[in-house]
Amino acid sequence: MQKWSQSVIHKIFKLQILLDKIGTKMVSESTILKNNDFAILMTLAEYPEFNQQQIATFLNIPKSKMSLDIESMVNKKLVQRSSDPSNRRQNKIIPSEFGMKQLEMAYLKLFPEIEKVTKILGDDKMSKLSNILDEFILTIDKIL
Repeated sequence: MQKWSQSVIHKIFKLQILLDKIGTKMVSESTILKNNDFAILMTLAEYPEFNQQQIATFLNIPKSKMSLDIESMVNKKLVQRSSDPSNRRQNKIIPSEFGMKQLEMAYLKLFPEIEKVTKILGDDKMSKLSNILDEFILTIDKIL
């Protein structure tokens, strides 16, 4: 293994831990959302046409875990589940008004913290980072 590979892996895992800490703290302080709730609602806000299976694939969550998460979210009135008319074996997941308000509250709490970092790095570095992360995610998705 090349030296830089080890360094990159270490930095990615450290970043994941730090982002989890920030996200968990900020989201749990202001909402009833758990980590997967937040990720699922963010995904639905960006891709409202996704069904349950597509969300699981996109977030790389096992389908059995996704079913439990969606059931929990239905019970908390964050989403509604309905059969997809075009495919009865697929569930369409629709965010509730309450779920979207919870997501908005999480964003309002989380984004100022992230903005502190983006202001320090600046637009140019953030743009480059975004492009590199997009490439990195696509590459990992292809491998998996």
